[in-house]
Amino acid sequence: MLDWLLAGSSPAGLGLGGALLALASLGASVAWTVRVVLCSDLELRARRREDAIRRALEHYLRREYAAALEGFEAAGRLGLQGGDADIAFFLGATEARLGNARAARRLLRRAAAWDLEGKWRHEVERELSALAGGPPIPPPRRTTAAALRLPLRSWATEQAEAAGTAAGEPEGEQRPASATR
Repeated sequence: MLDWLLAGSSPAGLGLGGALLALASLGASVAWTVRVVLCSDLELRARRREDAIRRALEHYLRREYAAALEGFEAAGRLGLQGGDADIAFFLGATEARLGNARAARRLLRRAAAWDLEGKWRHEVERELSALAGGPPIPPPRRTTAAALRLPLRSWATEQAEAAGTAAGEPEGEQRPASATR
């Protein structure tokens, strides 16, 4: 069997170089497979995915949608299985905020198809309705940003500033109505 290798020619006419290249390629494939199957740290990959999602959500809540999109795509690449409804929803919502309606609809429909538990059903319907010309979706609420401990100005303040009117006291100095009497 190895006579052709030692003789410097192969039955297929590849010669010694071709045979050695084939053996090296086979060895590299086996080594890579062993590394991926036996040595991959699934917990580390899951932690990296959760960190990527958290960073992407922080960008999303700050309305830095391009950075959020990159983060959600990175988290999707770190996914442990295909068909991740959470990532598909976040990607779709982010694409919608960036004005990419076609991509947003495709990703939101994919999220709905992969969402076997119905976790995102209401949000997907709301996003698709807004893309179809329904009522606009307000920006993230303060409570969501507070849960992540992010600085987020109130939507009313931003709307008032955009309209050129004063919005009252800054968000950090607001007092309850009972405290002003």
